[in-house]
Amino acid sequence: MKGKCVYVYRGEIEAAHYMTGVSSESGVHGHTWRIHVHVKEVEDLDKFRRDMEAILSRFDGEMLGDMGPRELAEKIFELASVLYPVVKVVVYMGRHLGVQVKGK
Repeated sequence: MKGKCVYVYRGEIEAAHYMTGVSSESGVHGHTWRIHVHVKEVEDLDKFRRDMEAILSRFDGEMLGDMGPRELAEKIFELASVLYPVVKVVVYMGRHLGVQVKGK
């Protein structure tokens, strides 16, 4: 029996955001956000990499405001879904804590 194939792009960005419940400069902190985008079909792996890099570059070095990991994962899912059949997006804050957004 063959398994289902899923392609995964793994990237990261450096971005700041407000801590939950604190929307002032005193609540600003940054992360190295590690992002995994899982898709069902890819015809050109190099194009897939370039497309995902372009999406993530929109957020790299930026102030995300009130956007937390769930909102970032949802936004990346939305942007990537225009180009590819996205299965899920996982956003990690640091090494061990992450949020996963899956398609319907």
